[in-house]
Amino acid sequence: MLTDDDRNHLLSIADAVASLHAVDGGLRRDHCLAAAERLRAIAAPRVATVGELLATIDDGHVIEFEDDPSGVPIQIDARGDAIGHRMFDDGYWCRELCTDEIAARWMKSKARLVPASEADADPSTRGPIGEG
Repeated sequence: MLTDDDRNHLLSIADAVASLHAVDGGLRRDHCLAAAERLRAIAAPRVATVGELLATIDDGHVIEFEDDPSGVPIQIDARGDAIGHRMFDDGYWCRELCTDEIAARWMKSKARLVPASEADADPSTRGPIGEG
């Protein structure tokens, strides 16, 4: 998972690599532009479903998504031994119980990974899910 700083750094490198084609034309131009596009693709935020991210989550992240249709930010916290759910309400993350029916609905929601070190912050600071 890239931090915003990592992502911005990669995008800056991509811009620099893309500009190298001006130094030498022909084959180098295509190579530079292809390398820049690859860097931009690596820097793009990864959006998947909750189910896809649950299959690959490690201990250093939480999964963040919005409940459909309420739009309430939810996190699945896999830190430690147990997986827990929490909802963002009035500026605070609150532990919530969820039923199997609700959890099944969530599995298809678009989600993003959030580093555990950033998990307690207001989710609006990360922008809309699906847009990075």
